[in-house]
This record gives sequence, structure tokens and C-alpha cells, in this order.
Amino acid sequence: MYTQRAMEQSTNNTTGSNTYCLALFMFCLLTAGALYYINIKSQELHRHIAFSISTTQQKTNSVNGIAQNIRNRSFILLTMLNEKDPFTLDELNQTLYREAFLFRKNRDKLKTHKLSVLEDGLLNHLLELTASNAENQLAVANLLLNENKEAAEALLFSKAIPNQTKLHTIIKNFINSSEENNLATLNKLQLKIDENQKIHFYLSVLLSLTALVFILILLKKIGRDKATSIDKKIISDNVIESALDAIVLTNDDELITVFNKSACELFGYTADEIINRPISLLLPKVISSQLSIWVTNNSQQTGVQREGHAYHKDQSTIPVQVTLSDTGIRGNQRFSLIIRDLSTSKENELRISEKTRELDEALARYKELSETDPLTKIPNRRAYEDKLADEINISKRSKTTLAMVIFDIDCFKEYNDFYGHDRGDAVLKKVANVISETLPRSTDFTARFGGEEFIVILPSTDSVGARQVAEKIRINIEALAIKHRTSNIGGVLTVSAGVATLCGSSLNAASLFKHADMALYKAKEEGKNCTRIFNSNDAAELDTNS
Repeated sequence: MYTQRAMEQSTNNTTGSNTYCLALFMFCLLTAGALYYINIKSQELHRHIAFSISTTQQKTNSVNGIAQNIRNRSFILLTMLNEKDPFTLDELNQTLYREAFLFRKNRDKLKTHKLSVLEDGLLNHLLELTASNAENQLAVANLLLNENKEAAEALLFSKAIPNQTKLHTIIKNFINSSEENNLATLNKLQLKIDENQKIHFYLSVLLSLTALVFILILLKKIGRDKATSIDKKIISDNVIESALDAIVLTNDDELITVFNKSACELFGYTADEIINRPISLLLPKVISSQLSIWVTNNSQQTGVQREGHAYHKDQSTIPVQVTLSDTGIRGNQRFSLIIRDLSTSKENELRISEKTRELDEALARYKELSETDPLTKIPNRRAYEDKLADEINISKRSKTTLAMVIFDIDCFKEYNDFYGHDRGDAVLKKVANVISETLPRSTDFTARFGGEEFIVILPSTDSVGARQVAEKIRINIEALAIKHRTSNIGGVLTVSAGVATLCGSSLNAASLFKHADMALYKAKEEGKNCTRIFNSNDAAELDTNS
């Protein structure tokens, strides 16, 4: 009866142990499945990031293409207005139709993208502004082909050329909205990726710790039952071999006794090559020496983590995290080491860093394109407005004077009419280049305000200093000696300049620009090719004349 009771108790213990092992094994499988699912989701999020960047670039390219089509159509009509050869007129008319086709193509391409409510409203507004202009432009072309230049000119300047300021504002707002939506989307995706990384890390640690606990329980059972060979096979088959991390067991002499499949893949050794060899062959001394200390002190510590570089069979190094545990059971399974390869985590960090860098570069390119004048390659009006706001804030904080100079090319319309728009564009480039190179300080700023007008902002500069800079620029432009037969000022191309300064509480963008514009008006009235400084008498005189 005693034997039968002992056999029943042994059977019950075995059944309970098997059930416990099966539960832990199933938990490991479920955790591994969860890790795989998180990896798949992370890859999808990275693809979404790439798609979002690509979509934003395509939308920006399409709206910039629409803006270019609008400018090209206006330029073609102006060219047709000055063209007399019927064959050339016909070619320009065909070019006008081709630009109209490209406009529709860019419009249709833009509509294929998913637009926000704001983007959709801006696009519809843009199309409304250009719809009536398109019909009038075709009418102008037909009038020119029928040699009715007078009617064509009247229709062209009254209705056919669109309001560039409104179009520029709409396109600017569309690009800003697209960039903001894209940035918000990328931030959301990045947050999801970070959450996945955290979950991945915690699940990996949980899986490894579960495997470690399982190993410790089985090792203690081996010590009690003295069935080392059978229990060791169970550990190797059911837990160690199925673990995602490398698991290594050593004896009291720090010689390797167990080396699982993941360890073989991580270090490049086979189990037969590494069994009974010292652990210091794989791990740095700072980690392996910890085992010697534990042998001396019999500490029985568990879950102690260290990071360092392990050694591969090919002599290369691997960044790893090692979790050390002392079972306290003397013999072949004294110490257990769970070794995690950190290369994948670092690769994910590098991948995220690279995507972030690409996004920053794309945003910088968008900013540069939106703030640069396409003809003169200097800052445009949008950049000027941002720069002026910054300099006003700095001047108020530092209690310094801010100066503004507005330059206007004298008789530029007559120059364009006489020499043509190609040479007019070349003149604008030269003038922009002279202004940029003449500015004495790196903090000075110039921009093309529109047409033949240029603006210079001079921080910490009074009216005398600003006038000196303006005069130097004016003289340098006159020294270019660009022929201008239709000008009544010496037969060469010249500029007029208006200077204004403000400081303290009276400093604001509207007043500073208005004063500089009044000074420019005075320079024009007094014969052009000169520089005038604003004073309060100019404003009173201008109000009286108006």
C-alpha cells in the first residue's frame, strides 16, 4: 500500500510538473507571437512615414507646377503682345494651349491626393481665381491672332492676367497647410513607433525572465531529485532551445555546459565547439569576473544586468545585454546567462534617426523653395516679411534703430518694352547681385519685393548709415553702365532709393515700410537716380498733394 501511495504521489507530481511546463511553454509561444506582430506593425508604420513624405512632396510639386503654369501663361501673352510675326504668334498660341493642358494635368494630379478641408478650400479658391482668367487669356490670344492688338492689350491688363498677390498667398497657405498636416501625421506615427518599441522591449524582457524562472525551477528540481540528465534534456528541449535570446549555463569553474540555438546563431560557434570552454571566450572580463566573485561569496543573486560587447567567432564584437543569475546549486548549472543582441535595437534607432534627418532635410528644402525668388535667387517677399518681424523684435529688445531701404529701377517698364523681357530679367539678376554684394555686414538682408522693387533691412543702423549704404548701392548699379535708351537719366539704367528708420515703441512693420515708400516717392518726384530719407514733412506734403 505504501508503494502504491508513493507511485500515485509521484504520478501526481509528474502530471502537475508537466502541466506547469506546458503552461510556461505556451506563454513563451504567445509572447513570441506578440513580438512578431509588433515588428510587422512597426514596418507598416515606417512605410506610412515614407508614403506621407512622398505624398507631401507630390502635392507641393503639383501646386508649384500650377503656379509656374499661371506665370508662364501670363508671360506668353505678354510676349505675344509684342510679337508681330504671324508664324511666331501661332507658335506662342500653341505654347499657351500646352500650358493650359499642363495646368489641368497638375490640377488633376493634385486632386488625386487626399486633401484636408483647408487644402481643398484653398485649391477651389485657386481654381476659381484662374478659371475666368483662362477664358480671357484665350480671348486675348485670338484677338492677337486676328491682329486686334488694341483690344487684346486692354483685355490682357484688365482681366487676363491674374492677381499675383492673391495667388501667391493661396499657394503659400496651401504649402504651409500641407507641411503642417504632414508633420502632424509623422509625429503621430513616430509616437506609435516609440510605443511599439517600448512594448517590444518589455515583452522581450518578460519572455527572457520567464525562461530564466523556468530554468531556475527546473534546476532546483534537478538538485532535489538527483535526476540531472533527464531534467537537463527537458530544459534544453522545451525552454532553452525555444528562447529568442541566447542562453548559456556554466559550472562553478565558469566553463560552458549549455549553449542554446540562439547562442549558436549569435556567436557563430556550434554547441560542440564551445562546450567546456571558459565563458571569458565570449564575454568581456568585467562581466565574466562577476561569476568568480559570486563563487567566492555564494551570493545566489538573480537578474543582475550588464551591458558590453561580446566576442564573435570571427573576432568581431557584438553589443549585448547580459542578465546574470546564480542558482546556488553547485555543479554544471551553477550560473545562467541570458544574452540579448542589441544590434537590432540600435539599427531601429539609426533607422528612425535617418527618417527624421530625411524629414528635416525635406522641410528645409520646402522652406528654401518657398522663400527664394526663382529669378534672382535672393529671398522673396515671404522671406522678407518673416525677417522683418524677427528684426523688429530684436530691435525692440535691444533698444536699437532699424533701417529700411526700398530700391526701384527707374523707367523699367520702358526698358522692358524697348529691349524685351529677357534682357529685363537679366537686369533684375544683375541689380539683385549688386545689392547683395554691396551690403557691408552679414546681418544685413535684401529681398526682391516684387517687379522691379528691392528691399534692404539694416539692423542697428541710423538714417545716416542707411543713406551711405543706399548711395553706395545706387552708385554701383549706375556704374554697371547698362544702356537704357528710353531713360531720360544719362542713357544708362539707374535706381531710386527711399530710406526710413524707426526705434522704440513707434517701430512697427507697417510704419517703417510706409515711411520708406514715401521717401522713395520723393526720390522719384525729384528726378530719380537719387536717395532720399523720410522725414515728417514728407508725409504732410504728400497728404496735402493727395
